Amino acid sequence: MFHGSAEGLILKIVTYGEADLLVWVLTPEFGPLRVLARKGLRSVKRFGGRIFLFNRLEFDYSRRRDDEIAFIESARLVEIFPGVFTDEVRFGRAALFAEVLLAAWGEGDPAPEACGFYLEFLRKLERGVQSADRFVLDAFRLLEILGHRPVLDRCASCEKPLDGSKMYSVNEGGAVCENCAKDEKIKMTGRGGTLPFAVTAAVRKTVEKSYNTDPGHLDRLKFSAKARVEAFDLWIEHIKALLGRTPKCIRYLSEFERTSKRK
Repeated sequence: MFHGSAEGLILKIVTYGEADLLVWVLTPEFGPLRVLARKGLRSVKRFGGRIFLFNRLEFDYSRRRDDEIAFIESARLVEIFPGVFTDEVRFGRAALFAEVLLAAWGEGDPAPEACGFYLEFLRKLERGVQSADRFVLDAFRLLEILGHRPVLDRCASCEKPLDGSKMYSVNEGGAVCENCAKDEKIKMTGRGGTLPFAVTAAVRKTVEKSYNTDPGHLDRLKFSAKARVEAFDLWIEHIKALLGRTPKCIRYLSEFERTSKRK
């Protein structure tokens, strides 16, 4: 039996059986770690309501073998984010990034940068200081942390200068020249998938600039309302290509994002 301690952020909780909780915790050392809290619904002494979505915990765990699920023995609360649950948009944003991290990051792969990013993201949501523009830029930052930063300064396929091309390919991972866009359309016709599509220069330039801007200054970058929607739709296409599906939280979040009066 192996015993250890870890710290992390709760990404997902599922009731398991009558009283147990199956919990996914994003940890710096192991990425998303799946653990079982036996009698987690009933044991006030061991858990006392500390196992709650997005909570930051320190916890002790045990497991018989590396390939078996771990069991939480005890948990200590480090940080909570009640403000995230005060409106649908904040909650939707937090849940969307949690879903993407859980689906795209392999268990056992260290994730210190992802943990730091998501922790700061939750803190911004908690304070209510994240604008709609900053959320979209954070979404592209998450894409970079996942190892899928879009290529925007050259053709993502042939690596030649773009020469004014507005075409974009999620399959190639970035902007593409007109010739490569035509070739990809020919190859993919009748095969399904996402064909190359046009992306405005304003969106490409703002996203590219965000990757070269100090994180502390990202709030200075702005989209027009139309460009913000286009940029977020572009990010969604990237995530769909990465996960092989549309995240479940997209529909929920998009409904409230479009009706929200946030600027």
